[in-house]
Amino acid sequence: MRRFKIIDEVINTAITRGNIIVPEDEFDAGFDHSTKIVRNEDIESKADPNYYLRRGYPGDVNSLSAQYSKPHSDNPPTAKETFIGYMQIAMRLTKEEREAMWPSATYPFMSSKFEFVTNYLKNTILTWKLSLKDRKNGISNLIRNYQKLMQEMTMMILGETGRTFFFIQ
Repeated sequence: MRRFKIIDEVINTAITRGNIIVPEDEFDAGFDHSTKIVRNEDIESKADPNYYLRRGYPGDVNSLSAQYSKPHSDNPPTAKETFIGYMQIAMRLTKEEREAMWPSATYPFMSSKFEFVTNYLKNTILTWKLSLKDRKNGISNLIRNYQKLMQEMTMMILGETGRTFFFIQ
């Protein structure tokens, strides 16, 4: 659980400093951040088009306990808060776990946003390709390149004046 708190801190700091850019045009399409959401859990509320899950808001994530809860306010979260929430969940749960919690047949909009965020994480932040030369040179280059990548990611995410975090596998 503690590593999620650290990851959440890194993500929040990076986004706040502008080192991770929220892809608002692509990610935010389809969200309505101004109309109040419905948070009640009765059958009628769940059928309402403004029910928070139907609107694509997965709820709040507790960084320490990793528990999910319905939003604490009838006001929808901002685009930035929504993106951070999706990133937190995408890093914690597998696609199968997310499907069990939020079935794509019931919540297709959420499913498409999780797919977007997962691809964003894979392609924009965590992409690391080893060259054929690195593969031929063996494990010592692999370790050296991994350490260099972690340093570069830390600098990219936190900026040059950020606190230092050590990534441990």
